[in-house]
Amino acid sequence: MCDLSVKVEEMSMREDIYSVYGFNRDPVFHVMMAGISYCDASYYINRKNSPITCIEYIIEGSGTVMLDGKKFRAKKGDVYILGEGHDQEYYSDAEEPWVKIWMNLGGSLCGALINEYGLENAVVIENAPLGEYWERAVALCKEGGDADETNRRIAVIFHEIMQKLSRIYNKEEDIKQSEAAVMKNYIDKNYWKEFDIGELAKLIYKSNSQTIRIFKKAYGQTPYDYFLEQRFKLSKELLRNTNMLIKEIAYQVGFQDEHYFSGLFKKRFNMSPREYRRKND
Repeated sequence: MCDLSVKVEEMSMREDIYSVYGFNRDPVFHVMMAGISYCDASYYINRKNSPITCIEYIIEGSGTVMLDGKKFRAKKGDVYILGEGHDQEYYSDAEEPWVKIWMNLGGSLCGALINEYGLENAVVIENAPLGEYWERAVALCKEGGDADETNRRIAVIFHEIMQKLSRIYNKEEDIKQSEAAVMKNYIDKNYWKEFDIGELAKLIYKSNSQTIRIFKKAYGQTPYDYFLEQRFKLSKELLRNTNMLIKEIAYQVGFQDEHYFSGLFKKRFNMSPREYRRKND
């Protein structure tokens, strides 16, 4: 077995790599390579329209993962999945280089299981303590037994990894959906107050940038855009159904300045509040 309790010290780049050769047919699942990488600042991988599925577990350190140009961070205890047919790019931090254990896989079973377990949108899955599964796979590759049998046994391990990751990932998604709902409910009840992303971040104990990402993933727009949408939704109702003055409506929906409200309204709807009211009389 591989020792996952690696202490990262000053080291030059090295990798322990094992391949599986000699299988008798083109299987639906096969291991191209597997191993452990002890990275340094020079470590960089870039595959365009990659022919392989790459799954890696971070033992130590941190680095950057990019899939089709979208950037993610991967640190100790995280797993990343880079599917076949995508642009894959990843590199280690110079100051805290990765030590990682990995598998490069081929065959239709990889994509099928990734999709079946709802992981097609997952790239980096945080806090996934599953290194023992990579240990088992690398050990099988290192033994160098019958290639078909090795592929079959690692296919079972890959299936187990997908099951475990699905539980972790979907639990994270449920939490994020719940966090987004908390923020939405807060905005719905406080649309008349000044917008403050920091207040939303405090509600879910996340950074401002994480807060925006969580909300946007759930509702397809930033918290601020949703906040403005609620203000304008109410202002349109008041314009259609009341005789309130424009300045009264502006104040009612949280704007202290009638002219600022009118300017934003016109920019959004391509007509002024007065024009909207006349059109909807």
